[in-house]
Amino acid sequence: MTVRKKTFLIAGCTIVLGLLVAGTLLLFPNYLFAYHENYKKFDIYSGKPIDARYRSTLDQSLALAGNSEIFDSSYRYDIFMTKGVWYKPFAETLLGPSLARSIDNNILLNDHADFINNELGTSNKRELMQTITHEMVHCLMLHKYGMFRINPLHHPPLWKVEGYPEFIALRNDIYRKDYDLRRTIALLKSFIDRGDEWITIKQGFADPLLYFKARVMMEFLITKKNMTLDQIMDNSVKEDEVYNELIDWYQHKR
Repeated sequence: MTVRKKTFLIAGCTIVLGLLVAGTLLLFPNYLFAYHENYKKFDIYSGKPIDARYRSTLDQSLALAGNSEIFDSSYRYDIFMTKGVWYKPFAETLLGPSLARSIDNNILLNDHADFINNELGTSNKRELMQTITHEMVHCLMLHKYGMFRINPLHHPPLWKVEGYPEFIALRNDIYRKDYDLRRTIALLKSFIDRGDEWITIKQGFADPLLYFKARVMMEFLITKKNMTLDQIMDNSVKEDEVYNELIDWYQHKR
C-alpha cells in the first residue's frame, strides 16, 4: 500500500471514528451531568441540584402528552438541563442553538428552567411545561414513524412536524369552553398579512410565525375535519391547500 493510500485510509478512519464518538456523546450524554433523578417516565439530568418542584411540571406535561393519539405509556424520556454543562456548546455546535430540542428520546432544555413561573429562557422565553410537552411529542412522532421517515435529512414538511407537537402542548387552551378558533385564525391572518416572521402573543415570549401557523392548521384539521395524524402526515395533504381551506372556513363562519 502506498503512503498516499495509507494517509487517505488513516484520515477516513479518523473521520469515521470522530463521527461515531460525536454521535455517541450526542445521544448518550448521561455521564456528563453531575445530578440525576428518576421520576415516573422521566430521567432528569442536570449540572446542579434539581429543583424538586419539577415534578408538578412533568405531571402536567405527561397528562397533556397522554391526549395524543400516538402516546405510548411505556415510552421513557431523558431530560437534560444543559445550562452550565459542557454538553450544551457541544450540542449547539453540531445542531445549532435552540431553547429546547429533542434527539431520539432525549429532551434538551438549553436555558434556565423556572419551574415556579413555568418559564424556559431568559431574554426570549417559552412556557416550560408546554415546551416539555412539545418535545415529548417530537419523541413520540419519531418513535411511531421511525428514523427513516423523520430525520434531519428527510422529514415531512415542517408545518406537520412542528404543528402537531404545538397542538398537543396547547390542548388545554384550545379546548377551553370560551375558546374560539375563529379569533385565532383572525390573529394568524393579521400576522401573515403584515408579513411578520416572529410573533409575540405574550410579553417576553416570541415565537416564529411558522409554529403558530402550523398549530392553527393542525388544530383545524383535527378539530374541524376530524382527521387523524396518519391522515395528516400523508403526502397528499399540502400546506397551501390546508391554509386556503382554513381561510375559506373562517370567512364563511363569521
